[in-house]
Order: sequence, then structure tokens, then C-alpha cells
Amino acid sequence: MSDGRVSKWSDTLAAKRKAKLDWKMEKDAKEEKMRQEIDKEEARLQQIQRDQTIKRAKHILFERNEKVKFLRSQQMYSDVIEERENQMNEKLSLEKKKILEEEKWHQETMHKIKQQELKETEKAYAQTEKAKEICEVLKKQRMESETLRKNQLELQKYEDAELLKKIAFDDMKAEQKSFLDKLERKKKNKEHMAKMKEDAKRDEKVMTLKEEKERAERLHVIAEKERITQARAELEKSHFERKIENNGIIEKRAYEDLENRSKKELELFLRDQKRANNNVEEAQKRKAQEKEMQQQLIHESRQNQIKLKERQRLAQKEEALQIAIKMKEMNIVQQQQEMKKSRKQRQKNLEVRLFLEKQRAEIEKKKDQERKEQLAQAQRMKKSADLEDDQFKELALREIEIFRSQGKKYKNIAMLERAMNMKDVTLLPGVQ
Repeated sequence: MSDGRVSKWSDTLAAKRKAKLDWKMEKDAKEEKMRQEIDKEEARLQQIQRDQTIKRAKHILFERNEKVKFLRSQQMYSDVIEERENQMNEKLSLEKKKILEEEKWHQETMHKIKQQELKETEKAYAQTEKAKEICEVLKKQRMESETLRKNQLELQKYEDAELLKKIAFDDMKAEQKSFLDKLERKKKNKEHMAKMKEDAKRDEKVMTLKEEKERAERLHVIAEKERITQARAELEKSHFERKIENNGIIEKRAYEDLENRSKKELELFLRDQKRANNNVEEAQKRKAQEKEMQQQLIHESRQNQIKLKERQRLAQKEEALQIAIKMKEMNIVQQQQEMKKSRKQRQKNLEVRLFLEKQRAEIEKKKDQERKEQLAQAQRMKKSADLEDDQFKELALREIEIFRSQGKKYKNIAMLERAMNMKDVTLLPGVQ
């Protein structure tokens, strides 16, 4: 009972929270409704703008048609002809007005010329009288100026003579002074030239000494380089000879071993012979034994050499056999690789052939689709051309009616009729 009563109170926290949520939901609903109305209005305006743009584009395309262009050009041509006729009529009227104004102006000018001639005759008589008076005054002034000029010339001649004397005296003094200065300059120039010659000789000596020193240094450097190159050549020669000797030592080592053995054995034999001089029999026995031993050693060394050569020959044969086996294995591996490669290439060629066949089929399919589209486009263009012809005829008839209502001449209307009845020269696209 108390919860139901409390739930109806409006000043509790729950009631305030609920009221706030309800107000917010109502506000969001109103804003959403306003946004929807704005979107609808914007969509309507965009649709109107889109329709206007499409209409304008259609009108521009219609105006770009050759027939419409020819009709417009004939309209412009007829307007130009009419305007030209109006201008010619206006020009004739202006020329008539101009002739009348020129006749009136000619009469006025002739009357003014007559009045001006009378005034000029009166003015000329007055000027002749005045000129006579001026001539008398000028004669008097000329006589006075001639006397004054003669006096001035005589005075000028006297002053010029005095001035020439003074100038001649000054020129003589200046020439003397310049002559003395010239002598002094010549003397100084001679001294300077002598000094310059001495300096040049001294510089030439210094240069020659310097060049000789540089030449000696260059010769010393060249000799040093030649000595170094000769020493290097000798060193290389000695290295080469030492290398050859080392190779000879390696080759002769076996022979020297055998020779050393035989020498040692011979030394032993001689030493034993010297010791056994007193006992000839024992020496003979020992000699026979030593001979047998020597022969046995020689035989053993020969057998060892034969065995070594046989071992080397077998080793070489075994090595050649292993090389042949390896080459055979490598040839087998190479043949297998080439077979794999050829198999892969054959597989690749098959894939390429299948791809090309698939591509060729797609191209044929695409060409068929393009042919169909071209046929459909040709039909659409034919329909649009028929529609444009109807619109053009309506436009031409409307323009002819406007020309007739404006009172245009028959010749100008005939141009529009010829443009209306003109055959279309545009061609449909060819079908392959």
C-alpha cells in the first residue's frame, strides 16, 4: 500500500530520474523526427537538382545534334541578313542626311569666306601703311648699328694683336721649359734602362743556375730509378734461379740418397780393407761378403723403386677410375635434371596452351557479347534518332511560327524550312 502511494509522488529520486529519462527520450524523438524531415527535404531537393541536371544535359546533347546546329546557324544567318538589310537602309538614310547637312554647311562656309576676304583686304591695307613706317625706322637703326660695329671691330683688332703677342711670348717660354724637361726625362730613362738591363742579366744568371740545379736533380732521380729497376730485376732473377734450384733439389733428392749410400758403403769397404791388410784371407772373405751385401742392397733398392713406381701407377689408375665413376654419376644426375627440366617445360607448355585456348574462348565470347551490345546500341540509337527527329521538327515548326509572328520575310523562313527538311548525315556504328 505504501509502495503504490510512494510511486505516485513526483518529488522522489526515482520519480525525478524517470521524469528526466522521459524528457530525454522525448527530446531525442523530436530531434530524430526533425532530422528525418531535413533528410526528406534534402533528398527532394537533390532529386530536383538531379532532374534539372539530366534535363540540361539532354538539352545540351540535343543542341549538339547536326540538324539542330544547322537550324541554329540558319536562324543566325537569317537574323544577320535581316540586320544587314536594316543597316543598309539606315546607312542610306544617314547618307541622305549627311548630303543635306554638307550642302547647308557649304553655303554657310561660302558666306563666311566672303566676309573674311573683306576683312583681310582691310587688314592688308593697314599692314602696308604700318610696314612703310617700320621700314623707315629700320633704315635709321641699320645706319647707327653699322657705325657702332665698325668702331667695335677696330677695337677688337687692336686687342687681338696685343693678345697674340702675349700668347707667342708665353708659348716660347713653355717650349723652352718643355725641351729642358724632355732632356731630363731622357736622361732618367737611360739610367732606368741600364738598371733594368743589369737586373735582367742578374735574374737570367739566377734562372740558369736554378735550371742547372733542377736538371742535375732530375738526372739524379732518373739514375736512382734506373738503379732501383736494375736491382729489382736482379732480385727477381735470383728468386727465379733459387726457385729452379729448389725444384732441382727435390727432383735429385732420391738420386743423392742412393749415391750417398753407395759412397758410405765404399768408405766402409776401404776402411775394412786397410784394417785387414795383415790378414788377406779374412779381407778376401770380408770383401766377398761386402760385395754380396752391396749387390743385395742394390737389388733391394731397385726392388723398392720398382714397388714404389708400381704403387704410384696403381694409385694413379685408381684415381682415374674414381674420377671416371664420379663423371659418370655427374652425367647421370645431369641427364636426370635435364629430363626433369624438359618434363616441367612440357607441362608448362601444356598449361600455357590450355590458358591460351581458354583466353581465346573468352575473347570469342566477349566479341559475341560486344556484337550483341553493338546491335542493341544501334537499335537504341535508331530509336533515339527518331525521337530526336520528332523533337527537331517540333522545334523547327515552333521557330518558323515565331519568325512568321515577328514579320520575317519569306526568304528567311525558307532557310529554316530547308534546315528542317535536311537529311541526316550521321551514320550508325558498323556491326562486325
